[in-house]
Formats: sequence, C-alpha cells, structure tokens
Amino acid sequence: MASKNEVRAGDIVISVLVTILWGVIFCIFFYFNYAYHVNFSRAFDTLWMPTVIYLLLHPLIGKMWYWIVHSLCYVIDYTYNLKDEVRWSNWSKGWAMKFAAWWPISGPIGFIITFIGSLFGLIFRGLFK
Repeated sequence: MASKNEVRAGDIVISVLVTILWGVIFCIFFYFNYAYHVNFSRAFDTLWMPTVIYLLLHPLIGKMWYWIVHSLCYVIDYTYNLKDEVRWSNWSKGWAMKFAAWWPISGPIGFIITFIGSLFGLIFRGLFK
C-alpha cells in the first residue's frame, strides 16, 4: 500500500488524461463559439495557441483550488476537533493531484461545501462556548 506522501503512476496518468480532456473541451467550446463569428478554416489556426496556454495553466489553477479547499478543510478539522483518520485535511498527494485535475467541477463544489461547513461550524462554536 502506498503511503500518504507517495504518488502512484496511476494518479499521474489519470491527472494528465483529465487535463487533456479539459483542454479538448476548452478547444471545442471556444472553437464553435469563435467559428460562429469567422470562417471555420481560420478558427482552428487562431485557437490552438490559447488551448496550449490553457493546458499549461490548468494544473496551476487546480493547485490554487486545492490550496483554497484544503485550507478550509483545516478550518473544519479545527472547528469540529477532528483527529487522525476522520480529518478532512487528511489528503494523499495522489488524491490532491486528482482533485486539482478536476478543478472545474471539484473546485467550486468543494469550496461551497467546505465554506458552508466552516462557516456554520464557527458560528455554532462561537454561540455555544
């Protein structure tokens, strides 16, 4: 069994494939949006560079979302006094990598859930000291 600090090859492969998937979605979405205004033959020539830039920025944006949600998980751990295996911030590096790869979905949903949990936990903790 892999330790928490090890990253398995499968986690890397999944993250790379998901990043490429989001790059293809990005390209298709903007291709049809942009091609609506110009002819189709010029649209691909114009959009390949933004797609490559997006593919390079996707992991960085995912890391930002991971940092935000993981920080809120620490707040939940502190607020609800969670220990050891039940801690919300007990993420392996592989899980963090997959979360970052799926950031267009996991980032906003994870933020909303952890923000609400943190907010209400802090409110009730403050009210019932």
